[in-house]
This record gives sequence, C-alpha cells and structure tokens, in this order.
Amino acid sequence: DGAGIMPGQYIKVAAAAGLMSVVDNLLLFRCVQIVRRLTQRQRDVAVFCNISAHTLSDPEFFPQFLDFMHHHRDLAGQIIFEFTQDAVLAARAPEEANLRYLANMGFRLSMDQVTKLDIDLGRARRLGFHFLKVRAQTLISGMSNANAAVTAEDFKDLLSRNGLSLIAERVEDEKTVVQL
Repeated sequence: DGAGIMPGQYIKVAAAAGLMSVVDNLLLFRCVQIVRRLTQRQRDVAVFCNISAHTLSDPEFFPQFLDFMHHHRDLAGQIIFEFTQDAVLAARAPEEANLRYLANMGFRLSMDQVTKLDIDLGRARRLGFHFLKVRAQTLISGMSNANAAVTAEDFKDLLSRNGLSLIAERVEDEKTVVQL
C-alpha cells in the first residue's frame, strides 16, 4: 500500500530468515544512488549506511560487497559505513581484515549502538573507525553503567585524542541539548 516499513519491524524477521545480507545489499545500492544524486548538487554530503553483523560475517556476500565498493571508491568521502558495537566486538580476524580493507579504500567507519564505553579505542582506530555513536542519555547519566573509565566531560576529549569523533544520538529535545 506504499507504507514504509521501519527497521524495527523487519530486522528480526529478516535476520531469522537469513536475509540480512539481501537487505543490506538493497540498502547499499539505494545508498549509492542517493549519494550520487546528492553529490550532483553538492559535494559536501555524507550518508551513514548501516551494515548488519550478519553481512559483515557472511563469507560469500562480504567479498562481493568489498568488490562493489572498490568500484565505487570515489564515494569514500560521502558514505560512512556503520556497524554495531556488538558486531565489532564479535569480529574475528577475517571480519577485522574486511573492516580495514574498507578503511584503506578511504571509507570511514562508525560504531553504532555503543553501550559499553570501556572500548579499546586503539583497536577501533586501527580497524578504521572514525565515529562512535552513543545515546545522549548514556552521556548525561549513564557513564558508570556503561563501564566508562572517564567522566562524560572527558570522554569526548579521550575519543578525540584517539582520532575518533563522538556522535550523541537520540537527542530529541532542547533540554537534552542543554544537558549535553
């Protein structure tokens, strides 16, 4: 009927059916189309493109994904690939090599759904990560629950010293902006 289906509605079903690589493939093609269209008007554009843990660890699909991005590496400044913290923490040598390969092509990486702040920042940087997305509420009142070694005030500086940028997510009202 033309209605949109949000990720919260389809991800669990697609994952259970083993279709996340197919979903990611469709999203990737659409992302490339959107970025190509946007850069015709303005070059200073960046789009975050989520890639699932299933896709990252798929030994058949991910090499095809890397090949596709190799042919579109001119978009490296405009597409930022996003992986969940759980996917990054579960990554073994082959997945880590794939992340580094993306980064070596010039694509920046973002770690999404960051809930544990006792992160090996050096490893994240070596894998090619440039951004960490943390919920605003965690930064405001949940640093100790997230195993942070520093206060929220110092966390951004710690990330910056390690070549990473903090993105506060779920900032939905002016009160949250003031608290941040």
